[in-house]
Amino acid sequence: MGRGEAKRLRAELEMQSRRRERRRYPAELRERAVSYALRRREAGASDATVAAELGLRVATLRGWRRRRGSGFRPVEVIVPARAMRAAHATAPVERVVVTTPRGLRIEGLGLDDLVRFVAELG
Repeated sequence: MGRGEAKRLRAELEMQSRRRERRRYPAELRERAVSYALRRREAGASDATVAAELGLRVATLRGWRRRRGSGFRPVEVIVPARAMRAAHATAPVERVVVTTPRGLRIEGLGLDDLVRFVAELG
C-alpha cells in the first residue's frame, strides 16, 4: 500500500476521467480504488487524504464505498431456545428498533441481542 499504488491508481483514474465523457468509471477500477481507500482508512488516513491521493472528490470516493455494500455483513445469532425462554421468563426485555440512514429497519431484538449483532458487524 505504498505511494506507488496510489500513483498508479490515480493515473488510471485520470486516464478514465479524460476518456469517459460523463460515463461511469469501470467497476474493477472503482473496486480497486475503494479497496485502497479502506486499507488507508485502517491505517488512519482520512477520507479527504485518500481522495486527494487518488485525485477524486471526497463525495465520489464515499459514494463508491457506500455502493460497494450496505456496510452490513450477514450474521447468525444462535441462542439456545432454553436460554431464551429463561431470559424472557425472569426479566422483562426492552425491545429496540434501529433504523439506518438508508432506511433499513431492524426490530424485535432485545438489547443483549442487538449488542451481539453490532459486535458481529465489526
